[in-house]
Amino acid sequence: SVAEPASGSTAIVIDTASNTDDEIQACGGAWVKAGADGRVSAEETAAFDQRMLEATKAPTLATMQASADARTQAAAELVQMNDAATIGPCDNDDTCTRAAELARQAADVHRAALVRLAQGSTDPQVYAWAYQSCHDTRPSAAGACQLMTAQQWARLDPSNAAPWLAMAAEAERRGDADTLGDAMFHVATAERDEQGWGRLPGLLIDHAPPGDNFLTGTLMLAIEGFGIDAASTTAHATAMKYCSASNLADANRRESCESMAALLVDHSDTLLVRRMGAALGRRLGWSPERMRSIEEERNALYEMTLRAGPLEIDTSTRCKEIRRGLDRIREMAAYGEVGSTRRSIAASGQTGPGLAADYQRAAAEKQENARKEEAAASVSSAAASAASSADTDRSGN
Repeated sequence: SVAEPASGSTAIVIDTASNTDDEIQACGGAWVKAGADGRVSAEETAAFDQRMLEATKAPTLATMQASADARTQAAAELVQMNDAATIGPCDNDDTCTRAAELARQAADVHRAALVRLAQGSTDPQVYAWAYQSCHDTRPSAAGACQLMTAQQWARLDPSNAAPWLAMAAEAERRGDADTLGDAMFHVATAERDEQGWGRLPGLLIDHAPPGDNFLTGTLMLAIEGFGIDAASTTAHATAMKYCSASNLADANRRESCESMAALLVDHSDTLLVRRMGAALGRRLGWSPERMRSIEEERNALYEMTLRAGPLEIDTSTRCKEIRRGLDRIREMAAYGEVGSTRRSIAASGQTGPGLAADYQRAAAEKQENARKEEAAASVSSAAASAASSADTDRSGN
């Protein structure tokens, strides 16, 4: 079957005619070789996923670059910048070294395009992507990045802790105590801590070509987008150092740290940052009742995430399973990791305490099984050692 090409792309043909008996039909009609057990091997799955990704990425990025929306264009530049930056290391291979240098130059071109979009836009997410793409970049990219500042990011998004944390990290590296303190004050008084996690995958899904042929490639592209999100640096470590136990004796700093911990626990869009906030709350001596409440919700969120399963889906699965995975990613893009998981809990009819109890029960069982396996391995090792000693004694006698 031949899908309609996206703007600026060529048609992509997917062979739907099976020639052998050892193939199964994946979502979209393509055929994938299966083993004797009727299952597709990990190698075949990876190769198929890569083909689908390549078939989907080009038309998706072409459509995004042709968009009139700055955030959509910026997302396309960000993906291409990361694609170009993945070559290397080369281990003294001249051909590889030349290719890597060309790739770095291409990455610089896309980074510069992203910076230009940020300079002409008032969208905080566009600016955040540009700022993060320039963070700790190599000197040759400094020309495109020198105007990307945490101060401008904060002006565009003053109620978000993220740009103020970036400003604090810069001040910490410079040893600028006054700017560090001012930035931390703004973190403590921010309304939310929003990293934009999931927005890039959501845009990629929204602009992928339609049709079942592209479903697997769209999922792979969205997962690649999550990888780019995950590689983005955050400055929460600066906040944790600012609120170290040795610094909490200062009453003003302690008050700021109390507000920061509450912000990270109650108004962050990722589970990881909420966990940091809980750790800070424990350091501040929050009451056992408060910590139990935080832990209960955290465990409920973890349990619902586990029940949803991984985003990676076997290519031999039905198209509706892939669509369900894509819908889940769209939900994350719209509401964040925490918000989308809370919505899943509400839709499931389950209670937070019940889910938390299930999570704790499963964790306890896993820990007990690990203990039993370790004990069994220890007994087996001791028996083997005793047998070896006995053999040695018999040989000596």
